[in-house]
Amino acid sequence: MQIISRQRRISAIAVTAILFVIPISVPAGADTGQSQNTSAEVSEEDRTTQEGQMMQDGSRTITGTGQVNKIAAQHHMLSITHEPISEMNWPRMKMNFRTSDDVDLSVLQPGQKVQFVMEVDEGNNYLITDIKVVE
Repeated sequence: MQIISRQRRISAIAVTAILFVIPISVPAGADTGQSQNTSAEVSEEDRTTQEGQMMQDGSRTITGTGQVNKIAAQHHMLSITHEPISEMNWPRMKMNFRTSDDVDLSVLQPGQKVQFVMEVDEGNNYLITDIKVVE
């Protein structure tokens, strides 16, 4: 399990470096924890919580809105310029996000405005678990 996780992390870093060569605005002192795909370890019961509340495994769900910049569907990654997310103490900025395997990225296009839900674990690692185009 540790080897797979390490390989996924290395793969995510390589994909980010190759596909998302984009300057990212990160405020000084901001926590930039990398997303890890832990959705397989979270049961459906744990996922059925209200917005922003802690789940049984210590993670929480947070909603954000933004605009899609780039899509790497084969790697389950997105670049999004999101609006401020107060729960994470993040200002408006451009970021790369990993998505869970069950998020359908084929319906997205650069320039679309989206609302997304991400799971954030106790280590502030984040993973988009749902995304919808908004008008």
